[in-house]
Amino acid sequence: GFLSFRDMAKVRFSCQFCLRGWTSMFGVILFFYCWNPVEKRGLVRFLLMGQSCNNCMKKNVFETPMWYPEEAEKVMTNLFYDVSSRVFGKVVPPFNYDRRYGRPRHHHNAQQCQGCSLHLCKP
Repeated sequence: GFLSFRDMAKVRFSCQFCLRGWTSMFGVILFFYCWNPVEKRGLVRFLLMGQSCNNCMKKNVFETPMWYPEEAEKVMTNLFYDVSSRVFGKVVPPFNYDRRYGRPRHHHNAQQCQGCSLHLCKP
């Protein structure tokens, strides 16, 4: 079966309708992965959680996040540690939970967060 791994990062959003942009410290990504020891290969799938624009208020229209390069690198490293530990039994360093610096002007709005609606976001 598939194993799962969830991580969070600072991400940027842009509304496809009004072009408003915003950042979020709660960009959620969910990975599903499995390893086939016979074929000696694995499969990784992922789901990026979006957020809806608070200007347009279009229900269930979630914008796709844009990732900062260092945040993507951090999350991929954490995924590597998770796979190494859970699939191959390796001892790994602690996960990196740091995020790119940010001073949010507003609190996280759970009503507009796809991760919150799926109970995957923990602000």
